[in-house]
Amino acid sequence: MIPPDCMTGYIHGAMAQGKTDMNTTQNGRCMRSTTCLKTVLLAGSLLLFSVTEPAPAEPVATGRTSSLSTKIFQRRLQHAEAGDSEAQLDVARRLESGKGAKKNPQQAFTWYLKAAENNAVEAQFAVAGMYASGTGIAKDLALARHWYTRAREQGHPLAAIRLSRLDQAEKQARLDAARAAKLARQAEQRKAQARAELAAQRRAEQEARRRAEQAARRKAEQEAQARREQRARQQQQAEEAPVQQRQQPASVTPARLMPLIQDARWSTGGNAVDFLPSTLNRCIAQGHKLSCFSTEREVGVEGKALRYMARSTVELLEHSRLAVSYRYQVTRVRDAGGSLEQHRGPDHPLPQKGWQAPVSYQCRLTDDRTLTCRGNDGKPFSLTATPAVAVTAREAAR
Repeated sequence: MIPPDCMTGYIHGAMAQGKTDMNTTQNGRCMRSTTCLKTVLLAGSLLLFSVTEPAPAEPVATGRTSSLSTKIFQRRLQHAEAGDSEAQLDVARRLESGKGAKKNPQQAFTWYLKAAENNAVEAQFAVAGMYASGTGIAKDLALARHWYTRAREQGHPLAAIRLSRLDQAEKQARLDAARAAKLARQAEQRKAQARAELAAQRRAEQEARRRAEQAARRKAEQEAQARREQRARQQQQAEEAPVQQRQQPASVTPARLMPLIQDARWSTGGNAVDFLPSTLNRCIAQGHKLSCFSTEREVGVEGKALRYMARSTVELLEHSRLAVSYRYQVTRVRDAGGSLEQHRGPDHPLPQKGWQAPVSYQCRLTDDRTLTCRGNDGKPFSLTATPAVAVTAREAAR
């Protein structure tokens, strides 16, 4: 029997130094004998054979599955179908990797799930991962959490880490969803604000157009009304001119006009006036002027009961003309109750106490019993003397 260290030392020495001397060894312990040499050579050849010829292993699947891997897969599949959880786990891994069978993530998940339901912890961990990534099955983080939890309860070393990552991922997903929802709300608010501003702008433009159209219509109506009034005045003047020329009395001087104005009782529309001699006042002559003071009376104006007096000055001018100026003094204003005589005249006192703004008229004697007057607005009106006038225009002219 040759000592092992002798054989090993010889082989390593020969390989390292490239020598073929069989009479010595590296440690000098072998004997110089033919038996020793033959034994060493036989052992070396066996050792080299064991290094260069490894034991057959299961072929690795490439594009085509090897027949040996396929046979192994079929045997494991039979055990898996019989309910063996380890075989189910092995079949799932082979289907996932394509070793011995064609890659099929869906079928791999099915066998992982069967093994997981049989409490195979690695299968539970794999099922959780496939649910988390959506591989072979629809993504479902709740089921992923369920299977990671079961794997952790059975002591899987990575399940707790995956659960922590899943928590972080869910937390980040919630934050991202909240941020996205906030951005969506802000975008919607901006859109709503833009729509509101646009609607307000359109309303403002419509209102501006409406007002411009109304102003244009009012202006057109006013211009049309002014043209109608001008045509009416021109027509009236054209109609009155011949009559005035026929009825115009001889020019009356102020001295002769005084008794004609003072002795008459003047009215308009059948109602006595406040500012010329009438039944409502009394007048005093002072040269070519008359000063008239009305009695205090109560009348209805604009739904109010007014107690007032009137004071007027009448100045007689040449060519049968006279200028009238008067003011109202209102002494009491109250709500009108019952039937109350309404004030009649070209102008009315206002329902406010105190002296009011003066009113002026320019008048001209147009016939024996008529005065034609105009106020500040230029509108003409007529005053008529009652039939009891003692002095006529013709008599005053004489």
